[in-house]
Amino acid sequence: VEEVIANGGTVVPTYWNGENTRLSVDILLGVTDGTMAGGSSLLLAGMGSDNTLAAYEFLGDPTPIFSSSLGGLINHSPMKTEIEAMTEYGDDQIINIKAELVDAAGNKTTIAVSDIQTLIDVSKPSITSVTSTTNGLQGVGDVVDITINFSESISLTEDVVNVNLDVVFSPALGTTDIDGVTDVTFDYTVVEDDVSDDLTFIGLTLGTGDLRDAAGNDMVAFTAPDGFNLSDYADISVDGVYPIDFNVDSVLTLGGTVNHDYWNSTNTGLIIMIGNEASNSDASLVGGSVQLRGSIDGGDWQNIGTAVNLVASIGDGGGTEPDGFHDTPLTYDEFPGDTLAFELTESDLESMTGFPDPDAGVPEYNIPIELSAIITDLAGNSTTGTSLVSAGLIVDEVLPVQNLSVDIYVELMPADGNVFGGYLNSTNTGLDFVAHIIDTDLSLVGGNVQVQTTSNPTPVETDWESIGASVAIIGEDVTAGSVSISVDTSSIIAAADYGDGQTLYFRNLIQDVAGNILYQEGVSNSTILVDTTPHASVELSYSREYANGDVDVDITANFSEPVYMPSGHPVVSAPHIWIDFQGEATEDIDSLDMEEMTALGASTQVFTYPADLPGTANVPTYDGTASVLLYATDIAGNPI
Repeated sequence: VEEVIANGGTVVPTYWNGENTRLSVDILLGVTDGTMAGGSSLLLAGMGSDNTLAAYEFLGDPTPIFSSSLGGLINHSPMKTEIEAMTEYGDDQIINIKAELVDAAGNKTTIAVSDIQTLIDVSKPSITSVTSTTNGLQGVGDVVDITINFSESISLTEDVVNVNLDVVFSPALGTTDIDGVTDVTFDYTVVEDDVSDDLTFIGLTLGTGDLRDAAGNDMVAFTAPDGFNLSDYADISVDGVYPIDFNVDSVLTLGGTVNHDYWNSTNTGLIIMIGNEASNSDASLVGGSVQLRGSIDGGDWQNIGTAVNLVASIGDGGGTEPDGFHDTPLTYDEFPGDTLAFELTESDLESMTGFPDPDAGVPEYNIPIELSAIITDLAGNSTTGTSLVSAGLIVDEVLPVQNLSVDIYVELMPADGNVFGGYLNSTNTGLDFVAHIIDTDLSLVGGNVQVQTTSNPTPVETDWESIGASVAIIGEDVTAGSVSISVDTSSIIAAADYGDGQTLYFRNLIQDVAGNILYQEGVSNSTILVDTTPHASVELSYSREYANGDVDVDITANFSEPVYMPSGHPVVSAPHIWIDFQGEATEDIDSLDMEEMTALGASTQVFTYPADLPGTANVPTYDGTASVLLYATDIAGNPI
């Protein structure tokens, strides 16, 4: 027996597979025995691993021997049906071949059993199970190990085979992955849009190749048996959906002087509003986290503070948002579909790498910080928010500077009424201040000045009270180096230290545009004494009580305290007098043609006036009582 090989389908030497259709056997004949011509050859086949113990039976029809066959090959090709009809035919059996030769006279001889044995393997390879050692929720980039176990050793003949799972992505395996193996283990990496509640193996999809066993049988069933699927061995859920895009557009400073565009020396924290109502259906956010982020002056983004877990429990890193942003503060597990407040402390913000140092040799200020956040869902998928202009801050913690070489005020004067420098009297409507500011600090533009008062010449901080409204600082004020401020009397009266006889001291709070406040040192050199009480009395006396036009009357006024006159009157050192004679119309006192009285000697309290009476004796035109009007003030400007 020269050769034994299966034909038809996939031919693999020494194997009979389910695709083969015939068994080809070549027998080499000698040339010396001419009697063989006209005889025949019959195949004998027996099953078993030991060809000497096999039970042989005829296989197929005899093949005639012609004279031309001598010295050459004759071929037997029993069909598949004949092979399958053998008594002991079956999977894993071994076919042994020998032949019986008959010459023309009918003499027979049996040739030796061939050393070529053919293994019967007609079982098609299959998938026995699909397993994994991975469990739990997997997000984008996470790796799941998957093992596909086969019923026998197989190889991929060419191209690739795609592994179909119940997700979008299908891993592909090549010929180097499946080459004479009984199992293949590979990594499935979750990609965006992959979603599965219980990761399941759907099946294999071939390209141009086949999955073939050693005998040449091709796989035809590409799914896992019931009960032996990936989902039966492992509990794997897949979330390949990123949180939706969102913007960070609302940042609020806390504590001290609040200007939401600036971080200043008085602020104690930040609130950043994070969320997107369109995420309402994304339950995967619960159990995820929000990490606040920042970039200083266009530098690298860095985490700020600790990530907040989107859970209700403080112990698990979540909790409740700060008060004041919903009617009832929400817990962080209520994040999907809403916008919640996330807080940073002063320490969190100022611990950022490269945070501006106001105490540096050259103070660092007016430095921008952009703020954003990363939302991560329970599976670990993350989306970074877009930081809008309104989500930025300017860091300026440098305080305004006080010019200690000048007084706090350029000028401090009462407003309206009788203006007597250094006094606040009953006619004044307020105080006018002209406050010094530094003319080189442009950060003052957009800030303000607030006047404060106290009656303590050496005050502590708690002695000071603000009076009046703060006054905005504009560019012209900085250029001039001063700000004009008017404070209404009613505001001064409301101060706790206000009262007759009190000396009021003043200073300013100067706030820059960022909200940094300079508490000016010391007190102003300009002070105000509160005196709203006029003279207690004035006594008038006359040289005679009755007179006519031919007789003068000397009028004497004796004041209870020294007399002063406002600067608007022609003579400021003596009281003024006007006499309303019978028949003359009384006018407003400011329009009367008043005349100066004369001090009696060096007195500042007693004054006289010689009244030249009008009219002529025996002519009654001016007969009757004459009214005498006096105008004078005390030292503070309170009119009598």
